[in-house]
Amino acid sequence: MTREYREEKDGIVYEIAKPEHYEDAKRLFLNDFLEREPLALAAANNKKFKTDEEKENEDMRRWLTPLLESQLSILAKDATTNEIIGLRTCKILKKGCAKEPTVEGSISIYLEDIKNVDFFGKYGVEEVIEFVFLVVKDTHTRRGYSEHAKS
Repeated sequence: MTREYREEKDGIVYEIAKPEHYEDAKRLFLNDFLEREPLALAAANNKKFKTDEEKENEDMRRWLTPLLESQLSILAKDATTNEIIGLRTCKILKKGCAKEPTVEGSISIYLEDIKNVDFFGKYGVEEVIEFVFLVVKDTHTRRGYSEHAKS
């Protein structure tokens, strides 16, 4: 079953991200997240991605494609130019299933605090939606995308 969603607000079009958006999503992540996100810069992740293009493509495809296939991730496009300017990625985690491998060298500082939290037991659910990351193109910050992406 394919989910459909499209909404325009304040010059930004929001829609479900799909696998055909992979190249744009990858470019946005590499250029507008790893290049300016303080934690990514501190962990020097951007250098790891850019030193081996073949490895970069393999890691990114393995990591990003399922997020785009999930039908839970939302991208934002500038309504005038149709340029992808933002991406919020999510995925479903099922009780008892191990998390997928992440991009080599990804930031896992926050995981130390939450790795022992039992969301499934605490809330009595079989699956949860995990927010993975949010990136907004530098030229389009402060336009409300992150507020809209939370809903």
